[in-house]
Amino acid sequence: DITEAQGKAIVEKLFKDRKVSGITFLGDWNSDIKTMNYQATVDNMSATVQLAKKGGMPISINTHRTVTNPYYNEEECSKFAQDFLVACGFENMSQVWICNDNSTVYINFAPKINGIIYYPDLIKIKVASDNGDILGLEAKSYAYNHTTRNLPTPALTAEQAKTKVSMKASLTGGRLALIPYKTNQELLTYEFQASYKGNYYIYIDAVTGEEVNILYVISSTHGDLLM
Repeated sequence: DITEAQGKAIVEKLFKDRKVSGITFLGDWNSDIKTMNYQATVDNMSATVQLAKKGGMPISINTHRTVTNPYYNEEECSKFAQDFLVACGFENMSQVWICNDNSTVYINFAPKINGIIYYPDLIKIKVASDNGDILGLEAKSYAYNHTTRNLPTPALTAEQAKTKVSMKASLTGGRLALIPYKTNQELLTYEFQASYKGNYYIYIDAVTGEEVNILYVISSTHGDLLM
């Protein structure tokens, strides 16, 4: 377990290139993940930080401000987020989704290990596109799920899995992806993108060839969403 002082040092390190003051320990939270909770002032903003009591991994960071003068594009914001994840100790993370909501860029990352994307282990990052500041982090799914797994060997190739897609559309992709399935289950799948009167993500079980999930991309005023 980390001590209160060790947790404070971690919070300072998370915001090492920014003006940090008034770090206050708010106490422990005993849930599925025991956390040490802190509040601080970062660049004149209120920030709350949850650290895992065991080891001090960042579980969540929350700050908020209005972003009015975007300067960096989505690719640059993703690079800022990737660098921050590395500084936090998260390795092998790959961008899987990005959404620009009024110049605040939300990016989802998942581990990519041996060519497989691990969707149950998502980490979400919020970036201000005016100066590249990290405004938020949410790593609860990673903390709950990230572990060594014994995955099955795919019985199909990507090309064989592609023939199992029911939608008659232009398909791209075909990478291996571990996805959440039903209640407390995971499936190793092939992920395809389809374009047919809209954009879709389609998942084919890499062992059985069954089409197990279809997600539809919805464009809204708050960026692209999945349903």
